[in-house]
Amino acid sequence: IHVETGDLNGNTLGQYNDTEKKVVMDSLFLGEGEASKVLEVTLHEMYHAWQYRLVRLYLDASESEKTMRVFMYCQEYLREMNDYKHGSDDPEEFMEYYGQYMEKQARAYSESAVFEYYDQMDEIYYQRQEEIYGEAVGGIQ
Repeated sequence: IHVETGDLNGNTLGQYNDTEKKVVMDSLFLGEGEASKVLEVTLHEMYHAWQYRLVRLYLDASESEKTMRVFMYCQEYLREMNDYKHGSDDPEEFMEYYGQYMEKQARAYSESAVFEYYDQMDEIYYQRQEEIYGEAVGGIQ
């Protein structure tokens, strides 16, 4: 997956293009957005890349393989991919976009994953501080 920057019209912070296998992040957002939000949007778009790859695997799978738990959402993903609702300034159209299952799952993943990333960064930081100073810091033993 390639990650690029571009001008995404001000309302879109990031987008995944499966045809080109790339994520485009809004340049202004990258320069001015909070690090945690940039990470969240990046993870959200990468989740879409994973959804598309999973659907390709599903389409190539045998009928018995298609019953595997990993593929449980693929029929819904495929339906939405074939009739994807893009967000807009119109509230009704935005809610159609926002309510798509693919979007709900990408949001849920990216929001929770940001916390996991920050927890891992904290753990690495405190371990490094202990290595440098020879004692536990920040209440971590």
